[in-house]
Amino acid sequence: MFPEDRFNPLLPNAEKLHEDLWEAAELEFTPRTSRELGSKLVLHQFLPAWDVQAYIRVAKLQLHVHNSKYPSYEATGELPQLNDGNFLVPKEEILMHLQTFHKDIDEFLTDEQRSESFAYRSMISEKLHRVMLYCRWVDPVTYREVTRPQTKKYIPFPLNQFLPKKIHMDTMTALQQFGITTKEQAYVIARDCYTALNAKLASSKGAYFFGDRPSALDVAVFGHIVDALGNVQLGATVYQHAPLLVTLAEKIRDAYFASPGETPGSLSAESLATYTENQTNYFSTLDNNSFMNHVAPSMHVAFLEPYRSLNWGRRELAQDIAAKKKHDANAATGENNANGGEGFEKGTRNVIIGAIAAILLYAFAALPLQFKIVDDEDDEDDEDLDDEDFYDDDE
Repeated sequence: MFPEDRFNPLLPNAEKLHEDLWEAAELEFTPRTSRELGSKLVLHQFLPAWDVQAYIRVAKLQLHVHNSKYPSYEATGELPQLNDGNFLVPKEEILMHLQTFHKDIDEFLTDEQRSESFAYRSMISEKLHRVMLYCRWVDPVTYREVTRPQTKKYIPFPLNQFLPKKIHMDTMTALQQFGITTKEQAYVIARDCYTALNAKLASSKGAYFFGDRPSALDVAVFGHIVDALGNVQLGATVYQHAPLLVTLAEKIRDAYFASPGETPGSLSAESLATYTENQTNYFSTLDNNSFMNHVAPSMHVAFLEPYRSLNWGRRELAQDIAAKKKHDANAATGENNANGGEGFEKGTRNVIIGAIAAILLYAFAALPLQFKIVDDEDDEDDEDLDDEDFYDDDE
């Protein structure tokens, strides 16, 4: 009913592992790398794989870049892929494969430094990679105005009519499983990752993460920063929270990548000639690839502090809004009180004046005054009678 190995540890069984290796050794031929076959490494890419190119240049390996017009191959899956002799390596394992079978540029690191490098590279390949996918394929403005027109122009017909939309929907569904559904959520993840990387680089005594020599962590950061600076929204976050990462990327760019008409500082013309490509990558020539073209992008300032959740930012903003509303309400209440006090003063004055007027009227009405009304006609008759009486007396 239950599997027999349900209590076995995660560590592979030594006998079983030995049997598997023994069976693999009995193949008709042993897989060999391009170095053993005397050929070049071949990198198949749709969008530029800057981290892989940087690693190979730092390790001074020969490379041929095949720029494909398709974002994935039907048989082997999504690009980029590394063709190394008899090995076809997917993008998640390319750097580890180069470290294992070719040259390990981390050979000067201690075990503690290797563990730190592995942890930070995992953060880049998982968290920051998802943020980059959101900004490129899910964000409605960037997808509608940048990503879709560019990919539709480059992918051959008829795939360009539906493939960008399919990638958009598939990426949106995949990122929903990791809780990245809004621009703000992607920003919070990017902000904290950039802050952690910037603090790690600031603690280094050299120009790179672990001294004066570039490591696998440096090239991984370089690959992501070049892509991030090509996105307006994500580039603003990089400049705000990780300015040292931009300086690191500039150093690697100037040392290992040639600008038009120039030779990189750490590579000779002979070494540079070992890097070939079938054609110029279309996306590396666009305006949003300003970093590799030595063009400074515009800057914007973010407002959320590092290591704070999105709810913290909303809470702080809500508190500011509530404080402003309270201040406005208090100001309005004070104004009403002032107007009410003035009205009260006017009302009191009117009451006093009215009371005084009432008292005066009452006093005037209570005085013993008499008024005699005399009719004019009666006065004239009285005068005539008085005159007649006067004349009678004289007679």
